[in-house]
Amino acid sequence: MCWSGKCCFFVKLDVGCLLIGIFTLVLSLGISATSLTFICETSIGPNNKDYSYLHNRTEHLLGLVHLDVNPGSKQVVLGIILLVALILAMTSTFLIVGVQKRLSGLVLSYFAYGIFVTFFTILGSLLLLLKTSWWLALILIGLSLIYIHFLVVVNTFYELLLSGKEFLQSINQSGGDDLDVLIETGA
Repeated sequence: MCWSGKCCFFVKLDVGCLLIGIFTLVLSLGISATSLTFICETSIGPNNKDYSYLHNRTEHLLGLVHLDVNPGSKQVVLGIILLVALILAMTSTFLIVGVQKRLSGLVLSYFAYGIFVTFFTILGSLLLLLKTSWWLALILIGLSLIYIHFLVVVNTFYELLLSGKEFLQSINQSGGDDLDVLIETGA
């Protein structure tokens, strides 16, 4: 584990956690809006004039990833994606508030849910790999590796938060110099 006061070697750890929280909040809201759009597309009937346009776009997207999914399964999968994205938006908000108010429980909830999301994203990418959609599986695995780095940053902030306020105060006062922080805390 890294006991540095900096995230990615140049941003303070608390600022990095805030940026991660904002980024995942925006991303999860975008995923929620997209999946909600596709859920609405599958629920409107063929008599609606917008049905053919949305249906063709959905079928084109599924054709790109070489997935043959029946309409009933599409709604279930999209509903699960919507639920996961909304919970991620909630935990991202928890992370933002937890970092600003130094509440370790809120930071831990983001971390725990992030592990859950990462596990099932990797599992889903392995299933896509079996379905011969290897390029989409590789993209999901790559995104999971980047998200694991985000979780390491959040975990480092959480551990520093638990170790005591004087550690975080000394990071802010010294500008994040690791040697000064370690000497001041007695480590």
